[in-house]
Amino acid sequence: MFTQVVVTKNKAYWIKDNTFLVAPINEDGEIDREAATAVDTMSMSKVQLEEISLIVEELTRGKGYDSGSAGKS
Repeated sequence: MFTQVVVTKNKAYWIKDNTFLVAPINEDGEIDREAATAVDTMSMSKVQLEEISLIVEELTRGKGYDSGSAGKS
């Protein structure tokens, strides 16, 4: 099993166990997973939220994470 990661602005973003996580990239170019934290969207500006939204879209593209119904009852 693999985890899809988006790296931008010296930060890595990924989704694990339905939690959106962020961690810094260290000086060796590796993800510092021990420093990972959940992304706090409550205190973000509109611009930051739009940026985060694009990252989430990239991470979930084709993964079936949407909350829509299959249409079956």
